[in-house]
Amino acid sequence: MTNYLAVCSMGITRSVFLKQDISRLLVAQSTGGEVRNAGVTFYANTPLTQELVDWSNIILFAEEEIEQEAIKRFRFNGQKTIDLDIQDFYEQGRGCFAEDKYESVLDMMTNTGMFQEIRRIQAKQEIKERWNLRMVLDSRNLGQYIVRG
Repeated sequence: MTNYLAVCSMGITRSVFLKQDISRLLVAQSTGGEVRNAGVTFYANTPLTQELVDWSNIILFAEEEIEQEAIKRFRFNGQKTIDLDIQDFYEQGRGCFAEDKYESVLDMMTNTGMFQEIRRIQAKQEIKERWNLRMVLDSRNLGQYIVRG
């Protein structure tokens, strides 16, 4: 049986949604496995521990910075690690985009050329759709990380 660990910063939003999605995939594919989630910060709901790292076979990190922090603090013994590149733009505990993050995302998108001529009113709707956590997770094709058999 494969043990999956979803890790974000506080263990409240991204890792919880990851845990739900991986669990749903395990059931849908009749694949055995267990999924837990944690946060890399010391004040996370469920802080990442060496015990959780040792328990896991596959660790899905929300973003590279979180993976790097975990690598600094814990021993990894052959666990497969995956960086899903899911930035933290969400209201805590919910998968919807946090209203107070619009300006920083607009700035990021403008600076990276994602929008050539950005109109802020139109951009808000596109950002809201693009950064819906459920859609972001769907775009990561989590099924590719499920170990079968």
